[in-house]
Amino acid sequence: MNKQEYIEIIKRRLAVLPQEEIDEAVLYVSEYFEDAGNDEKAVQALGNPNEFADRIKDEYIIGIREKPKEYQRY
Repeated sequence: MNKQEYIEIIKRRLAVLPQEEIDEAVLYVSEYFEDAGNDEKAVQALGNPNEFADRIKDEYIIGIREKPKEYQRY
């Protein structure tokens, strides 16, 4: 799997989140691939893109729950 394929998968999985969250995840993954030097190393370190996206969604939900009620959107 290459960088573009990985990013496309996480973008689809994160489509339920605000665009800002998706953009942050894509930027993180892009930079990670750049720093890793090759796609295989990056994928190995980041793990399955579906699971990676699910962790981001979980962290987003936890973050919302921890905010005071007046700041929650949901």
